[in-house]
Amino acid sequence: MQITRYRAGNLRTFFKDVPVEDLTERKIDLYIKARLKQGRSRTTVNRELQLLGQAMLLAKRKKLLTDVPHIEKFSEKDNARQGFFEQEEFETMMSLLPPYLKDVARFAYHIGWRKTEILTLEWRDIHGDVIRLHSEIAKNKDGRALVIVGELANILARRQAERVESSPYVFHREGLRIKHDNRAWHTARQKAGLPGKFFHDARRTAGRNMDRAGVPRQTAKQITGDQTDAVYNRYRIVNEQDIREGMVQAQAYLARNLGHETDK
Repeated sequence: MQITRYRAGNLRTFFKDVPVEDLTERKIDLYIKARLKQGRSRTTVNRELQLLGQAMLLAKRKKLLTDVPHIEKFSEKDNARQGFFEQEEFETMMSLLPPYLKDVARFAYHIGWRKTEILTLEWRDIHGDVIRLHSEIAKNKDGRALVIVGELANILARRQAERVESSPYVFHREGLRIKHDNRAWHTARQKAGLPGKFFHDARRTAGRNMDRAGVPRQTAKQITGDQTDAVYNRYRIVNEQDIREGMVQAQAYLARNLGHETDK
């Protein structure tokens, strides 16, 4: 429900002065271009267009519209972004983000939760050393638990120090829920010389790091909230350093075995 309100808000902001009967394919195309320019993914734009199309079809069924314009969506086949952060890149971003966003990004980088899940986390969801994410908050509609250890404990200790008693939110901006952080993220990545980095890249990095650390896939999926192996596989991203290490390991293996063959 919250994500639907967010998507509807983006549509209302852009089309606020346009009567629904005047929404043409041209105006919708301008919306698409504007959202892409803001750094939104094609998948995100598709979800917003889907909501717009549903609203217009409902208006037509209620005789409020005579025609619904064709809404062309992007193909989502092989649409998974392949970005992630190296540690130095992430620390550079941390130095440039405003204070209210730093721990939000760190949470995503270490734990891999979706931004909406992080921003809606409340103090009532924390029970001793366990976070219990309720099903109505989790995107996949499955509640899950997260044990507070390591860097997560440090993050929550800082949040506790910044806690506003009148606010239920763990991550907030002067007590208010953080809603519009895209401009701050965009500014930071431009200053860092990382224009292609998105917040979701921190989530991918968390999945990749768990994979490299040897965390069992099922456990990692429980932590990040991924349901399918197909989604988790997208985070198993290989870069040049991975390839370099793999080549060294392979060559060492062959050298050992060839040496044994020669001895025989």
